[in-house]
Amino acid sequence: MMIGIAQFLLVTAVAFAGLALLASHIRFQRMTQAARDPDTEERPPVDAFTAEVAHRLGTAHRDPEPFCLMLLQPIAAPGQTHSTDTPALLGRLEEMARNTVRAGDCVMPCGSDSVGVLVMVARDKAEGIARRLLERTRHRSRSAGTNLPPGIVVIAGVATHPENGTRTQTLLQTAREAMESARRDPSSHLALAASEPLPSVPASVHPDAPRGLLDELTGVLREHRVISALQRELSHHRKENRPLSVLFADIDHLDRYNEHYGREAGDRLLKGAADALQHHVRETDLIGRLEGDGFLLILECEPVKALPIAQRLIHELRKVSFAMPTGSLRVSMSIGVAGYPDHSAHPRDLTKAARHALRAAKNRGGSRCAMFEPAMQTLAEETPREVDAL
Repeated sequence: MMIGIAQFLLVTAVAFAGLALLASHIRFQRMTQAARDPDTEERPPVDAFTAEVAHRLGTAHRDPEPFCLMLLQPIAAPGQTHSTDTPALLGRLEEMARNTVRAGDCVMPCGSDSVGVLVMVARDKAEGIARRLLERTRHRSRSAGTNLPPGIVVIAGVATHPENGTRTQTLLQTAREAMESARRDPSSHLALAASEPLPSVPASVHPDAPRGLLDELTGVLREHRVISALQRELSHHRKENRPLSVLFADIDHLDRYNEHYGREAGDRLLKGAADALQHHVRETDLIGRLEGDGFLLILECEPVKALPIAQRLIHELRKVSFAMPTGSLRVSMSIGVAGYPDHSAHPRDLTKAARHALRAAKNRGGSRCAMFEPAMQTLAEETPREVDAL
């Protein structure tokens, strides 16, 4: 009797295992067919831009950083008809967008009617970048091949992470809804998706910025945020074998201004210097405040190209006039330049190299920039107290 029951149970178990194996095989065949046929309803196709958003979200979960997602769509202007070849039109729009944003930002087709742009910046910069992209599409150059056809305008919908969501489809859907809102707004053709923590169109980065992200006085990144950004950017550039430059900037003789005019006046100088730096670099370049009085800038270019940028920043700051209790005041700035792969492949060493170059610029009289050289580090090691004082 017991043997019969055991045999029955064994046969039942084998049959169940066989059915489970058959069901698994059928499910695998369906998945394989779905992968071969992108039109199947069981598995809709995923374009490259959607995959890139998903990749950035995966990275963001490991090292939370804000980014903005923009969808650009060409449409017929009011009173016009849209008869232009759509693929060619999207290709031209994609090229325009790629020539406007940084080389490290992502520009890809999104679906059959839009171009997607993915930029690693916080929400406070999203609207400005989107407006610059739209302005580029309206610009008429001499070369007809670089213009959009007459009668075509571009609308833009913008969503930001994490304010508008932490999932791929949520962000894409939010950006599309914003784009539809932009379609109904002929005055700007731009819509930034609303969010609870931040207003849809922030008036200033200072009160509306996520807490802990920006420095309250200057509006640039806090030290720990810009250092984290440098680590991330340098890691990406090493993998892709692309150059990266670091600028260490500092107002000349700021301690003397603090002693003579007071700390409040010194803060005003720091705020003005930060505004000048942000105004005269690309909006997507990263700027952070270091050690109280210094600024760290991260530029996606080799040091030889960063040097003239540093010179221009110094020149522009000299033009700024600051109001003081006894009249107006003009200040100068010194900048040290270092970069990957020329000087280091490590964030800490790269920052130190830029600091050594800054010290050399100050020792040469200030109001100038200097490129890092190995001899600067040797000199700094001989006079460590002076280096620490910077």
